[in-house]
Amino acid sequence: VSTQSTWGATPVSLSLLQRFASQRNRRPALMEGALFLYAELPVRLSHRVRDLDQLPSGLAVIPAIQEVRDWYVASFKELRNFRWTKPVPVFDDVERFNDVLTQIFDRHREVPQLMSVGVGGLRTQLRELYGEKWWDHSDRTELQHTLETFFLCRIGIRFLIQQQIELYKQFVNRDQPKFFGLLSTEMSPSDEVRAAVAEARGDCESLFGVIPELDITLPEVDTPFVQIPSHICTIVSSLLKNAMVGTIRRHGTRAVESKEVPPIRLIVADGLSNEDLCVKVTDTGGGVPKRSLERTWCYLTKDGDDGRVTYGWPSDHGFGSFLLPLARLHARYFGGDVSLVTLEGHGLSAYAHISRGRIPGATEKELLPEDLLSRYDPMD
Repeated sequence: VSTQSTWGATPVSLSLLQRFASQRNRRPALMEGALFLYAELPVRLSHRVRDLDQLPSGLAVIPAIQEVRDWYVASFKELRNFRWTKPVPVFDDVERFNDVLTQIFDRHREVPQLMSVGVGGLRTQLRELYGEKWWDHSDRTELQHTLETFFLCRIGIRFLIQQQIELYKQFVNRDQPKFFGLLSTEMSPSDEVRAAVAEARGDCESLFGVIPELDITLPEVDTPFVQIPSHICTIVSSLLKNAMVGTIRRHGTRAVESKEVPPIRLIVADGLSNEDLCVKVTDTGGGVPKRSLERTWCYLTKDGDDGRVTYGWPSDHGFGSFLLPLARLHARYFGGDVSLVTLEGHGLSAYAHISRGRIPGATEKELLPEDLLSRYDPMD
């Protein structure tokens, strides 16, 4: 682990996946993908072990953090112990390797929930160490960057693993859909937005028993493009959930149920000449003070930290702070972004820009953790 943690990761681009998708024979893509992941995943897993080991102020000893670390070490060992047919790998190896990937994918499914517990421990220790000044301490800033890179890498690892798993399923089932693994070569923005709306509505009703009204404006003409539909659904549904919880907390369930509350407005802007698919979600949840916008991106923020901060999807551990940061990371992963504008006393407007891959000279490569700090301020 320590040796491979010093190696650099190799980014994957949408254009590369699209080239593979244009080939009718999936066998070469599956073999090349398996060999690439066999070499690449241990590097990325070892980076995360290293980062968790180097948490400041002895915070790495928190049990939940240690358990997540142990999962990454176990997955690293499984990959290193896999044996290919010698002297030349054969296609039957792909099926065996797929079983290993599926086991790793399932093992790490609950990482966000466990990290939420771990973040609670991190926050408690920071407060014990630095008192009321914990928020301004450099350890808190360092932790934010570590968690940001950790979750960005997790998005990349799970995308690469699931891409290979889904591609293998499509090969076995002889499916010829408009999908290449997770990649859609003709993704419909309107369809994915509708799916995100349905997901947000369902989760909101399950949690609160009511759903704020939505006023939805979709593009007049649907212009499909190459993207990862599951990422689009995650981004848009997260923005909607944030708006829903802010609206319900400010106005109350009775007012929402009786439709006395202005609707949440969802606008999707797109076109053949657009560089980005643009999504805007506006609510009347009261907004936040401008000085508190930074906290909406912080993994260590807890519900009720600021007396007027009412946003953030509730969790069993009181942390609703993962929703927006993870939505932003999913957007940034392939060249997009998420931003917020607050109108304190009225509401928030959230903007998502999702790359259509039309910026001249852009390669749509995945954003790697080592490039994150040079391109973005982790507290911006």
